[in-house]
Amino acid sequence: MKSRFMIVLLSLILAAAAALGAALYIARLKSSITEGQKLVDVVVANKPIGAGTSVAEAYANGSIVVSKVPKQYVADGVLRSNTGYSDRVLSADLARGEQLTENKLKKTDESGLAYKVPEGMVAISISIDEVTGVGGKLQPGDRVDVVAALSPGPGNKDMTKIMLQNIEVLATSNLGTGEKGGLTKGQSSGVGKKTITLSVSPVDAEKLVFAADKGHVWLGLRHTGDDKSIQSSGRDVETVFN
Repeated sequence: MKSRFMIVLLSLILAAAAALGAALYIARLKSSITEGQKLVDVVVANKPIGAGTSVAEAYANGSIVVSKVPKQYVADGVLRSNTGYSDRVLSADLARGEQLTENKLKKTDESGLAYKVPEGMVAISISIDEVTGVGGKLQPGDRVDVVAALSPGPGNKDMTKIMLQNIEVLATSNLGTGEKGGLTKGQSSGVGKKTITLSVSPVDAEKLVFAADKGHVWLGLRHTGDDKSIQSSGRDVETVFN
């Protein structure tokens, strides 16, 4: 009788222990799930951003924002706020929704223009002024069309033609008073002028340098998001009024 009682008691103890263990496991599991679902602030790309973009610029134009993300999906080294990184630029492209981590940043003085040049493209600088460069208002990130005027052009006629379209502006800088006017033909004074650096293919670089050296180039600013191309045969003295 006594041995049977001990067996029953032991069974009850083991059952209670198993129940307690299961309860503790479930509690820990629920706690882990709850902790993983907790929302935390992280910095994410609001749209695709190219390497070389400064953090300050990206925050200012809304390219990167602080967003709430479940803790279980937070990447290692992710930025949690928009402060303390004004001297950094992106060292790699960011896709929309991608988290910005510290290993994707470089200090401004450690990175150069090369980080802004897309793969397969080259950076070419030309001289502009307020007339040829949209009033001197162009900024990095703008997209422009390049209009070339050659005298003489094909067929020994003066010709104006849209030569390149939807070209990215990488950088601008003042030339300053008294400097040479760079590549634009017929301009010897640097007063009120800037150099503007464009991202073009190697083939288009040849066209741009030729047109700037042998004639004149004008830049036309595109509306944000406008990536349409047009076909034009250009204009000469016989077709300019058509």
